[in-house]
Amino acid sequence: MAFIIFYYRHNVKLNCFGEKYIKMDEDNKSDTSSNNGSFGDASKSIYEAYIDIAPNEQQWKKDKVCHICKKKFGSKISLINEKKFRCKFCWRGTCGDCSKARAMHPDFEKPQRICNACFQKSKENRISEGYSIELNRARSEKDLLELQLESLKRETQQSIKEKGQLEEKLEQVQKEVSLEIAEQQLSVDALKSQRDEISKKFEGLKSSLTTTEEERNEKDRILDELEKELFSLKNNKCGEKDEIGDLRNLLAEKQDENVRLLRKLDEKKAPPPGENNKQRKRREKEEKFREEIEELLDQIKAVQDENKLFIKEISDINTEISSIDVKKQNLQDELEELEFGPIALQRPGVRQSMIQIEEQKIKELKEIIQDQQQKIDKLKSEIQKSKPINDREMSSADIN
Repeated sequence: MAFIIFYYRHNVKLNCFGEKYIKMDEDNKSDTSSNNGSFGDASKSIYEAYIDIAPNEQQWKKDKVCHICKKKFGSKISLINEKKFRCKFCWRGTCGDCSKARAMHPDFEKPQRICNACFQKSKENRISEGYSIELNRARSEKDLLELQLESLKRETQQSIKEKGQLEEKLEQVQKEVSLEIAEQQLSVDALKSQRDEISKKFEGLKSSLTTTEEERNEKDRILDELEKELFSLKNNKCGEKDEIGDLRNLLAEKQDENVRLLRKLDEKKAPPPGENNKQRKRREKEEKFREEIEELLDQIKAVQDENKLFIKEISDINTEISSIDVKKQNLQDELEELEFGPIALQRPGVRQSMIQIEEQKIKELKEIIQDQQQKIDKLKSEIQKSKPINDREMSSADIN
């Protein structure tokens, strides 16, 4: 079909397919009767039509009957014959009863006669255009949900990969700590043997231990600092648990909102009364799009469940770290027992040498414990950074 664009003061427009249609006054629209196709007061109103203009303007001359009701035309008006009129849009012959409406014509630039068939086709085209816009919007929402689902999948895969790396690091650190604890245990056993031997030889020299009170006070101060640091770590863990609880509550609220929106969608699925086949097909197509959206939401929920499992695994890792802290504290207690146990006094020539050996070993043990603490703190920091952010799960609810 050849398309011709007219510009005039009555606003001729083109639809999305490049076809010409005529804009008319929407405030005076009226529907056709569902029984006999009559238009009521259509002759008194000007309508907005979405219809092409037929190219053959002489076609109406060949029509012997009304192309809508099939009544015969005649030169004399009677009960059998009807006066012939012509629809200025399809250029077909029509009777007066089947062409009461008027519409703006782009060629004549004024209202012209339009038959009931063209008027009905115009209404169908206008409704079809509205449904096309709605379907395009639904497709855009579907594409957006698919992109968000793909993003969540990539983030989950990245989280799983980071979790595997952290587990490998934790396993390596646990092996190193186990070896160091075993070595330290051997050292502690050796020191205990030396302590027993010294206690047997220098029981009479207990009074000289008063000179080590200052060292003991210094070590007490260090232990107090370690206890404060341990208390701070426990408080941080409690804060993390509170944060996880808040995030779970927020997730529950979003899930309730999703259920409410799905109920609204179910209410909209009820077919309107008196719908035709074309409207039913459009409604079924919309329901299909809604079902696809619900499937995407189910997949998003599955990803959220995987994130919950990941959070639980991180909690288990924190429990293992706490177990390592307990082992470290037990080792410190054994070291304290070694340092402040009943050590016998030494003779003037031997006492200084034994104290120096003991202090050197204690210094080495403290350095090993400090190195372990640094490794554990570093691992805790990495686990804290790798925790998934549950706020990403809330965007799916906004999309619904």
